[in-house]
Amino acid sequence: MNGAFRNLSPIRICIVDDHLVVVEGLTYFLHNQPNFQVCGSARSASDGLRLIREMRPDVAIVDLSLNNSSGLDLIKDLQYQSPEIPAIVLSMHDELIYAERAIRLGAKGYIMKDRSFETVVDAIHAVLRKEIFISDAVKNRIMNRLAFPLCDGGNIAEALTDREQDVFRLIGQGLRPRHIAEKLNVSVNTVETHCRRIREKLELNDMKAVIEAATAWLQQNPSNAL
Repeated sequence: MNGAFRNLSPIRICIVDDHLVVVEGLTYFLHNQPNFQVCGSARSASDGLRLIREMRPDVAIVDLSLNNSSGLDLIKDLQYQSPEIPAIVLSMHDELIYAERAIRLGAKGYIMKDRSFETVVDAIHAVLRKEIFISDAVKNRIMNRLAFPLCDGGNIAEALTDREQDVFRLIGQGLRPRHIAEKLNVSVNTVETHCRRIREKLELNDMKAVIEAATAWLQQNPSNAL
């Protein structure tokens, strides 16, 4: 097996990260993997872009927080100048906040720094297979948004009145109309009227769809829970 790997061209990797301990640790680990070669590192977006342009690696590993610059800017510029070179974000920043944005800008993977180095290897192989590498939590969030495109925080605020949002939150928490009426100190008929309006405004077919949408909305926006 090792002989087979030696006959292959190495997978060349550039690392853009301003934490020396991360660069040295990741470089040491990758150099000890079959068929991997770290061909350079940089600490800022401008130096990283220059390095990638000169070295033409197979993969770039990029932090979001760089010296006086942003890894997101680097990813955007890299996508414009060299879209054939996949970028993987390796960051301490919460993936539920930044992963979708990074992917939209052109990144092909997102890994939190609390994951193992073996995860980085998995991500490299995945992006070289033309796959997107993200956690199951981020995948589920994206799928929920695709399934319920009207149900992100901004659209809910625009589509529903304050009272309808209250009812929608409580539906997402699993409450039935009678319990919602008691909690909001209104009649059951009033709650049912709100439910009908919510269904119409969000273009949902029935109450089952309303319940699924409300549950997904709270999962995406846990701060909206009462």
